[in-house]
Amino acid sequence: MNFKYALFFMVCLALVSCTLQSRPEDGGKSVPEQKTENTPVAAASVNTPAPTPTATPTSTASPTAAPTPTKVVPVQAREFEKLGDRAEAQLAKTRDTARAIGLADRALDDYKKAIAIDSADEKLVHKYVKIIEIKYNLLIPDNEMEEEKKKVYSETLSMLERLYPGQNNSIYADFDISLLLILNNINYNIVQAIVVANRIRDLCEKIYNEDRTFEDYSALAALGRLNYLAPNIPFILGWPDKAKSKQYLEEALKAEPDSLLIKYFLAETLYALNEKERAEEYFREVVSAAPRDDYDYFQDKKTQLNCGIRMKELGLQ
Repeated sequence: MNFKYALFFMVCLALVSCTLQSRPEDGGKSVPEQKTENTPVAAASVNTPAPTPTATPTSTASPTAAPTPTKVVPVQAREFEKLGDRAEAQLAKTRDTARAIGLADRALDDYKKAIAIDSADEKLVHKYVKIIEIKYNLLIPDNEMEEEKKKVYSETLSMLERLYPGQNNSIYADFDISLLLILNNINYNIVQAIVVANRIRDLCEKIYNEDRTFEDYSALAALGRLNYLAPNIPFILGWPDKAKSKQYLEEALKAEPDSLLIKYFLAETLYALNEKERAEEYFREVVSAAPRDDYDYFQDKKTQLNCGIRMKELGLQ
């Protein structure tokens, strides 16, 4: 999904996946190459001063000329963003995990520098968050680099909460916050998980009502997964419903019929609803499919791995 990503296993939530993928084009041909280190980026270290507007002074040479206010364009931020876009475009084409991680590090470093200059650009922040998800959730296997993941997820979420403190945020901000709430599950206790599950539901319902197609219908997938998993969180009452999970996921699959992640989520829901024959068909479709292109390749490989593990647990292999 292009909330292709949004998606991944919480203690009590799940992959959401995830998986995210609007592809920026390489528009920075006039920008010199920049050397960057392939080191993980902690998002909360971003220093985010707002761009400073200026106004053109009134000309005294022409009494009829009115002052013309102009806004300083954060040119340097755009240059860093273009460098990040270059690395991101290469990342979308590679199938080698080590190279993909190096390209993700380059993109994160350049996007971080751009955000430090222009933190008000929500689409720029959105690019940064999506690369965080791709690197730490899709490229690095579960149970590896756990301490670094905790730090990066927590600090990125703190950055988002600082940038978007209100309730009336854009769809980009809502998406990014909900994604980081899901990824940050490794830092939650049971009480926090209850609060977070309700908040993710509210954000995803807002996205769904505003534009259900956003990031390839990811809000649908998230709501479907939440309604499957949330009943397993003690003391969450009222809204979790596996029948709603099926409804949301069937709608999502109709819109995104090639998504292995949605098929996997739907298979688990159907199995829980005792529609085991249909569930097994979807399980087998997922593990036998050829991974798709771009970031879907890494998302599909992880989904197939998790699906195979689940099938063994259910005695289907």
